Amino acid sequence: MAFCPLFREVILRSRRTRDIPLKMKQLLVPALAALLGYWTIASDGAEANASAGKKPGSQQQEQPALTYYSAFPDKGFAQVVAHALGKKASDAVTRDELAGFTGSIDASFPPGDETESAGEIQDLTGIGYLKGMTEFAVYKNGVTTLPPEIKELKNLRVLNLIKAYGLTSLPPEIGQLPKLEELHAPLTELEAIPRELCNAKALKLLDVSTTRVSKLPREIGRLTTLEELDVHSTAITTLPDSLCNLTNLKVLNISYLPHLTKLPENMGNLQNLESLNLFGDDIRTLPKSMAKMKKLESLNVYDNFKLSESYKSFLPKHLWQK
Repeated sequence: MAFCPLFREVILRSRRTRDIPLKMKQLLVPALAALLGYWTIASDGAEANASAGKKPGSQQQEQPALTYYSAFPDKGFAQVVAHALGKKASDAVTRDELAGFTGSIDASFPPGDETESAGEIQDLTGIGYLKGMTEFAVYKNGVTTLPPEIKELKNLRVLNLIKAYGLTSLPPEIGQLPKLEELHAPLTELEAIPRELCNAKALKLLDVSTTRVSKLPREIGRLTTLEELDVHSTAITTLPDSLCNLTNLKVLNISYLPHLTKLPENMGNLQNLESLNLFGDDIRTLPKSMAKMKKLESLNVYDNFKLSESYKSFLPKHLWQK
């Protein structure tokens, strides 16, 4: 603060201060000097921060360096991702590089690495880094669930979990995938469809056949873009009335449900339905509203041994079966 003596001298000799009492001058000078000094220091600090690309009062922290092995703790998964990006799992990688990947990844068969053996994939931790990924397949593996960070995959369109034999559940965050169009989860141990999945507004195909699923969520009717639903060979015994809100549905496979005895009365609301498979169920009658299904081309009611033939009075002849 070398300017302070000069500042003091200017104040003391200024004609404008001749009438100011000496005691007031002695108080005024240090106060103004301190104010000017603070302003100067703050200005210099702001300029220094600006030149360094920092905001005043903040410290920019560098992100720790990553390798594929540190980003994806499961060695097999790390090798799969590295292979998809044309790298080795021991290579360094940035978060931006991972987020910028926009292709598809098939994690079903880890490619192996010259320094590490792959093994069966058990854990998908780190998948949230792959924000730009559009398709992901992980079948025939040891995965039992998907991590909540799956919600970060805002560009994912296809999720294929077929034959993930240990898969028992899906996280509620799966409903936060705005571009998800296809979810394949047949031949798994899946026990329930999370109701949050019904918030996936772009979903066109849902396949949970040959699983332990015992019911469809009441919210299923929200999936108004759904075109294909396959729940055959599950533990489902009843269908919610909201199923009839799926007005864009074209293919419905509800076969091999031996305890399913009836269909919702408003089935006829599915006016875009082209194929309905009821093979091996225990349906007793078909609702008369099905007469409104003008686009229905395939109806399979074989092995519904107690089915009344009354449907032949309101459905076209080419749909008659028994």
